[in-house]
Amino acid sequence: MVIVFGYAIRICESPLDRIESIIYMEFGNYWNSFWYIIVTQVTLGYGDFYARTDLGRFIILLVCIVGTFVISMMVVTLTNSLMTNSLESKAITVLQRILIRKKMIEEAGTIITIMAKIGISQKRGTLTLD
Repeated sequence: MVIVFGYAIRICESPLDRIESIIYMEFGNYWNSFWYIIVTQVTLGYGDFYARTDLGRFIILLVCIVGTFVISMMVVTLTNSLMTNSLESKAITVLQRILIRKKMIEEAGTIITIMAKIGISQKRGTLTLD
C-alpha cells in the first residue's frame, strides 16, 4: 500500500515541485512520498508534508481511511486472539486446580515429615528450640 499510494501521491504532487521550489516538501523524491504515506496511514500527521492539489488530497483521504481500517483490523484481531471462550476458560481452571492439588500434596508430605521428626525427638527427649 505504501508503494502504490506513494507513487500516486508522487504523480499528483510532483508537478508542483517544478513550479514552487520547496525543498523540504519535495514529492519528486520517492522517500518523501513513502514517508508521507506511512505517517498518514498510522494517523500521526506530523505536518512536515501535506498535499497541495485536489487529487493529492483525495488520495490522502483514501490513505487515511485505509490506514484507519487496517489498524482497527489489527487491534480487533489481537483482541480476539487474546480472549478465551468458555471451554478454554474451563480448561484453564481445571489445570490450575490440578497444580494446586499437586502443591497441597507436596506441602502435606512436608508437614507430615516435620511432625514425625518432632514426635521422634519428643520420645527421645532431644527436642530443642531449633
